[in-house]
Order: sequence, then structure tokens, then C-alpha cells
Amino acid sequence: MKQLLIFLTIGILLFSCSSNEEEIENDQNNAPLITKMSPYGLTSENQSGLYTYFEYDNAKRLTKKSGKFIEINPRTFYINEIYTSLEYDNNTVTVENFTTLVGKSVPKESIYITLNKSMQIEKKEIPNGYNNSWHRKLVYYYSDNKLVEIKTTFPNTPYTFPDNYLLTYSEKFYYDSNSNLSKTEYFEQRNGVNKGEKIVRIFENYDDSINPLKRFYLLDQYFYGSISKNNYTKYTEIHYDDDVETTKYESNWKYLYDEKGNILVN
Repeated sequence: MKQLLIFLTIGILLFSCSSNEEEIENDQNNAPLITKMSPYGLTSENQSGLYTYFEYDNAKRLTKKSGKFIEINPRTFYINEIYTSLEYDNNTVTVENFTTLVGKSVPKESIYITLNKSMQIEKKEIPNGYNNSWHRKLVYYYSDNKLVEIKTTFPNTPYTFPDNYLLTYSEKFYYDSNSNLSKTEYFEQRNGVNKGEKIVRIFENYDDSINPLKRFYLLDQYFYGSISKNNYTKYTEIHYDDDVETTKYESNWKYLYDEKGNILVN
């Protein structure tokens, strides 16, 4: 009887893990294969005539995003000839920038991503070519297949002025009853204690549409928008310094939908 209970318990656990992984995989596979989109995101209109273009491999994984904003003071330009490449090697992904402009080069801004068995981000490393002390390592933590925290660390070089401490960051994620991201809280930490910078991001007024950004979760530009089941139409960002509010930004927008209630992207 004891052995039977053990086998039953193991079977339930294996079935649960398998079901959770399939749920994540199906969630991503149901997302549309977007080939072009306004560089401003899922906006209701695109009067600029500019587009970002996307390419995929045979496994429907994003491999290329063409088009990027660059800032040349005091103006910002959108360059179609700059693209971001995503190269897959088993459970690792290398994300880098390139250009097709002859005789020109762009900063690669290399990012190295490790995925878990559910194809979720497990770890991200972002080197700094100018100062190794700012080489960032991000570790992603999940509960019930939802991202709940990202911890950012640097090489263990203590700050000596004005205090002697190790700098880290923690961002915690919160969800509503529909599995949509409702808020994140980003904390600067000194020796593991929340102190200094704090950023609160609030996501509201979700629609009922399929989320078209699910396949773009490996790109920082679309990361927050890719997390949820649906799509938020109000975003608020509040910055604090030692719990004193310094700046607040709020944005609202509308989407266009087809007859099935799903967002029109192109």
C-alpha cells in the first residue's frame, strides 16, 4: 500500500509538471506570427508609415527584428537597416544588434539568455564592455508558472563611498484574477535591504483580446507586454528615492479590433 501511494504521488507530480509546461507552450503557440508592426507598439493607428519587421524559424521562434530607434542629440531617428538577431543553441539564446549599412557598425549590446524546460527565461547576462563591475546577471523566479521576481546582481565589488555595501536589485511581479500583470515593484537593494531607488509600474484596463506580443518575450522592448494573457491600455510608472516620489508618468491608448475581438496589428 505504501509503495502504491508513492507511485500515485509521483504520477500526480509528473502529470502536473507536464500539464503546466504544455499550458505555457500552447499559450505561446497560439500567439499570431506577426511579420510587421508599428515601431510604437500595438497602437490603434500608424500615421508615421514606419514599421518594425519580424522573422521566425521553422519552430516559430523569433529570430530577427528589423528597425530600431537611435538617439543622435537632440533628435531621435528610426533606422530600418539596424536589426536585432536572436540565435538559439539548445536552451541558450544570444541577442545582438547588427546593421546592413555598408561601412557602418552599431553597438551589439549583447544579451545572453538561458531558458528553462518551459522555454521561460531562467537567467540573463548583460556584459558591460566599458566596466566589468556593471556586468549584470538577472535570475528569474516563477510560481505556478508565473514570473514572481527578477533578481539582478553585479560582480561583488563593494561600494566604498559613502557606505560600504553590495548593490543588487529586485523586481517583484503581481497579477490579477485573470492572470494579467497588475503591478511590479522594482527595488534598489544595499546589502539586501531596500534603499534608494524604487520604481512602481502599474498595468490596467485590460481587454479580452489574445496577446499578440507573446512571442516577443525575449526582447526587452516588449517584455512587460508579453507577460499577460490579454493587453493593458493604461500604464503608470512612478519613481521614488528613499520612498519619496520624484516623477510619475501615465499613458492611455486604444487598440483597433477585428470582428472576433482580437487586436489588429498591421
